[in-house]
Amino acid sequence: RVVVVAASAACTSAFLLLPSSTWYPGHHHKAKNQERHLPSFPLGVTTTVLREGSTPWSQDDDEEVGEDVGTVTEPLPLLDQYHMKMYDLAKRTARDASAVEKAQALMQEAEQQGLVTVDIGLYNLLWETYAYASHWEDGVSAIEREIQQRLEECDDDAVAKPNLESYAILVEGYAQRGNVEQLENLLDRLENEIGTQYVDLKPDLTIYNKMVWAYGVMRQADKAKELFQRLLSESGALSENDNDNNSQAELRPNANTWARLLRALALDGRVDEVKEHLRLLRQGHQDFGYEDWKVNVNCYNALILALLTDGKNSKEDSIRPNALSQQAEKIVYEMIQAHRDENARADEMRLEYESSEDGSGSVCPNRETFSLLFQCFRGETSVGVAAKIEKLLELQQALADAEPESWSIQADTKMYNVAISVLSRSRDPRKAVRAQRILETMLESVDNEDQRAAMPSLVTYRNIMNACAFTRGSPEENLAAYQVAVQVFNLVREYPATSDSSSDTLHSNMMGNIYHLFIKASFNLMAPTQKRDNVVERIFRKCCQDGYCSNKMLDEIGRRGSDELQLKLLGGFIEDGIQTR
Repeated sequence: RVVVVAASAACTSAFLLLPSSTWYPGHHHKAKNQERHLPSFPLGVTTTVLREGSTPWSQDDDEEVGEDVGTVTEPLPLLDQYHMKMYDLAKRTARDASAVEKAQALMQEAEQQGLVTVDIGLYNLLWETYAYASHWEDGVSAIEREIQQRLEECDDDAVAKPNLESYAILVEGYAQRGNVEQLENLLDRLENEIGTQYVDLKPDLTIYNKMVWAYGVMRQADKAKELFQRLLSESGALSENDNDNNSQAELRPNANTWARLLRALALDGRVDEVKEHLRLLRQGHQDFGYEDWKVNVNCYNALILALLTDGKNSKEDSIRPNALSQQAEKIVYEMIQAHRDENARADEMRLEYESSEDGSGSVCPNRETFSLLFQCFRGETSVGVAAKIEKLLELQQALADAEPESWSIQADTKMYNVAISVLSRSRDPRKAVRAQRILETMLESVDNEDQRAAMPSLVTYRNIMNACAFTRGSPEENLAAYQVAVQVFNLVREYPATSDSSSDTLHSNMMGNIYHLFIKASFNLMAPTQKRDNVVERIFRKCCQDGYCSNKMLDEIGRRGSDELQLKLLGGFIEDGIQTR
């Protein structure tokens, strides 16, 4: 204990006295915000928080603070510049209440420049900001009005005519608001009234895929399955009469349809139904020769997600805590073996195996696979869990190194945050040091100016500080944990403030949590001496000065602080939950 006190005091002095440039100065955060890579301009797929490929983990654990801002290395044509700006607003609208107003002003400016007479793409991005503006209930109605107005004026060559992508965005808007009835009314109008009057607006497989996705978002798995069965029936898929000459053959479900259906079932925890549909998928590929009906990484991810959701929904106390993680881990190793077999077959045919950039055509586990796998360990707190997470991260890194061109396999901040979150809940007394090693991996990618760097976020630091605060070990292990806490706090002090007001609340909450956890770590890892009181006092005053004080922090000081510290900071004592003077 003497060692802990002395060393902890030394760490504290370092935290209080060292200049901001010590250890890791944080200027990498600023550099990263200043230089990010220009995204492409896909329509209807720009908001990532609620995307078709999103995962169901808690946003509190894994949401990022900040925004993606593309940078341009060469001058873009003026219209493309407006696309870029509108793209950024469309991506931010779910968390930035001002995005819609800014997008409308940008559109007016583009119209004045005469840039949008026949370009529906810019309008689609504008409507996407409406679709994902959760604070604006009439956003979908606004999209419908503007689409209808343009349809009525489509005979005018100077008016950009809505396309199916416009209606796909409308589908997304209904899905985000959970409006099943209006969604189905829209599909009915597209199939009949609108599709009859405007042939190029008759629903195609892209629209039906979007509908299946929407049902999944709204947790309407039965409706997703019903629509999928309808597509199978109308296209003649999996029937003896199926052939490409069928007038409805273009409605045969493709890989995207399967991915959305399986995810819709998975989000409802329907493990058996996911397995049954995977059997049908294999049957279509093997017996009917459907080339795009291959079990890929998205299918396996859906199966893991189904297991995870079913485990969360299960009320059976008899289920072993590690049963879920064992099943998920088995699936991941099955994927790795299948991936090796893919490469072996390619080698036998003397073909170079090429993985797509998004990895969707492969069975190689990607970062979503590992994020889901890590979540399957969340119910486990044994000492061995932390070491297991580290080993799995090493496996993920090996796969990423073997497929450097596959973007989806590379680790990102969200995946690391989930791993650290799970690790922090274990009883391993060295979990803080393990979490620090993950942080160093993330920082190394930033230092190397890796284009796909996993930039640490406040969530990252909060999760590591949580590991420190709840460490229970020997004096040496407690010392190591407190050293990590000090280092993390130095990084947090340099973390840049958010540039948009919509993130202010999230930023403040995270900072308040980190301050609170640092005080908890001080109480748990330092001996109850005057030096500890001095440390807590300085942290508390700094916290109050920065505006991050919370009831949690006051309660922590009331429970753990000495009488002298409580009197000094709180103006009284906390006894049995009641403050006295």
